[in-house]
Amino acid sequence: MYRQIEETLLEWKNRASHKPLIVTGARQIGKTYSIEAFGARFYPRMIEMNLQDDVTSREYFEKPRSARDIITFIEINFPDFIDDADTLLFFDEIQLCPELITSLKFLGRDLACDIICSGSMLGVRLHETSSWPVGYVETLTMHPMSFTEFAIASGIDAKYQDVLRQCISDGNAVPDAIHDRFSRVFVEYMLCGGLPETVTSYREGNISAAVRVNRRLADDYRIDIANYADDRTKIKAQECFDSVPNQLAKENKKFQYNVVKKGYNARYYEESLTWLETAGLIIKTYRLSKIDLPLKAHKELGIFKVYMFDSGILAGQFSDRDISQFAQGNMGMYKGMLYENVVAQMLAAIGREAYYYEPNTSSEIDFITEDETGIVPIEIKGGLHTRSKSFDNFIKNHDVKKAYRFSHKNIGISGDGITKYLPLYTFELCFDNI
Repeated sequence: MYRQIEETLLEWKNRASHKPLIVTGARQIGKTYSIEAFGARFYPRMIEMNLQDDVTSREYFEKPRSARDIITFIEINFPDFIDDADTLLFFDEIQLCPELITSLKFLGRDLACDIICSGSMLGVRLHETSSWPVGYVETLTMHPMSFTEFAIASGIDAKYQDVLRQCISDGNAVPDAIHDRFSRVFVEYMLCGGLPETVTSYREGNISAAVRVNRRLADDYRIDIANYADDRTKIKAQECFDSVPNQLAKENKKFQYNVVKKGYNARYYEESLTWLETAGLIIKTYRLSKIDLPLKAHKELGIFKVYMFDSGILAGQFSDRDISQFAQGNMGMYKGMLYENVVAQMLAAIGREAYYYEPNTSSEIDFITEDETGIVPIEIKGGLHTRSKSFDNFIKNHDVKKAYRFSHKNIGISGDGITKYLPLYTFELCFDNI
C-alpha cells in the first residue's frame, strides 16, 4: 500500500550529513512495512534486526556496548553487511533495547551506512534509557494512514487528488461524480480508520470485516498497556482508554475523570492519561482561555478533550448494528464525536497544533489553529447543513482573515470571502497550503 512516509524517508536519505533516524508511533500503524519497502526500493543491501523476534540480538543489545563491540557483532552475525552508503541498517522494535538507543550517538559517527530504527512505546520507555542521544539522531513520528492514502488503497486513482487541489485553489465545485465517490469513501475511512491491517481487510472484504480487525487491535492495545505500563499505572490507563467513547458521547465532550470512575479525580488518573498520550494511543485537544496569539500561551492545561488516535478504533467500540447505521449516514447523537475524532486524527497526522474554544455553554468552535494570517477557526459538520450562528459571530468578533467550514457539501465561499466551505474529504489537501 502507498504510504506518504516513503517520500519523507527519501528526503532524509538524500539530505547531506543526515543522522540515524528513529521512527516512532503507535503499534500496528505500518512502521516496519514502510521502512522495509523503502529499504528494498532505495538500497542495494538492507540488514534488518527485529529485536522482538531475534532473541540473540536482543539479549546482546540489552547491555551497554561500545560502538566497536556493536559493529563487530553485526559483522560476525550478518556476513552480508558492508559498511557503505549502499547499506541500510534497520533496528526494529528498538524500544526493547534502550541501551542501543544511547549507542546510536556513536554508531552514527563511526558507520558509513544509513541507520533507521523503529519503535513503539518509545516515549514510555525513555526513563530506561541511560542517555538519549540528543543532537545525534533525528526522529519522525508516523501516524495511521491518511485519508489520501486510504482513498488510493480504495482504488481511487491518485490523479483525482490533483483535481481536488485545483478545485480548492480555483474555488470551483468538485464534479458531482468525483464529489459523491469521495464523500462515500470518507465515511468509510472514518469508520475503518487508517491501520494498515484494517484497511487491507476493508479492501478485500467490507466495513464489517474491517471493524472486526479493529476490535481485535483494540484488545491488543489493552494488552500493550498491561505489558508496558508499571503496576501503578496499567489498570488506570486501561480504564481511561475504555472511557473515551463515553467521554465523546456526552454533549459536553470535555474529558471528565468522574466519567472514568465515579468519585475519582485528576490526582488519581492524570498520570495514566499522560501515559496513554505518550504511548500515542490518544490525542489531547486543549481548550483556549482566550483568543490571542500565540494560541499555545492560552491553552487551559486542565481542560481538554480526548480523542482516539485512530477513528476506526473508536468506531469499533460500537455494535455491528450501529456500524451498519453509521455507514448509511444514520449516526444520530454520535455524529459529532465520530467526525470530530477523525478530524483530530488528521490534524495530528499533518503535525498541526489545534485547540478548541468554548466562550459559553451554548457556543463552541470545534478547532482553532494558526498560520501566517493569524487565527484560523475550523468548524466540522457531519451533514449538509452548514449554518452556525456561533461560528459566524466568532469571525465577526475576532480578527479572522481565514476560516474553514467542512461538511458534506461541495465547495463554496462566504459573501465576505473569509469562510471557505469545503467537503470533509478535502481536509488534508486544504491544509497542505495553510
